Amino acid sequence: MVAGATLLGALPPPAGADATTGSGSKSTFCRTARALHESYERIDETDPDEDVDDLDVAEAAYRQLAEKAPAALDRAFRRILRFFPVLEDAASGELDIDDRTEGARFVRAAKKAGPAFDTVFDELDDRCGIEID
Repeated sequence: MVAGATLLGALPPPAGADATTGSGSKSTFCRTARALHESYERIDETDPDEDVDDLDVAEAAYRQLAEKAPAALDRAFRRILRFFPVLEDAASGELDIDDRTEGARFVRAAKKAGPAFDTVFDELDDRCGIEID
């Protein structure tokens, strides 16, 4: 799996206490991240009747999480969400990463998305106690 597994499949249960925002209320961002992880855990990928496209699941999860994210993460989520169509094109073969021009497009998108993923993962760790390897 790709990015979806990173966010959804590798999220451990929260490390104890509920995360709170600066005002002390429960963070909808953290609750959403946990709910997405729980939803992902219920998907049976060995069941041929459950035709789940990992990239679509991952993109939907990031979109949902972006809606609940603090404003400081808007730019990171925009970069992540812009990366999914490029990743999908590469996975489907529509984008030939061995082609100089198309490969450069993929590399540019990945270079922007990588630090954006790091930013989101750091926030999940700092704000929610969700550590991502």
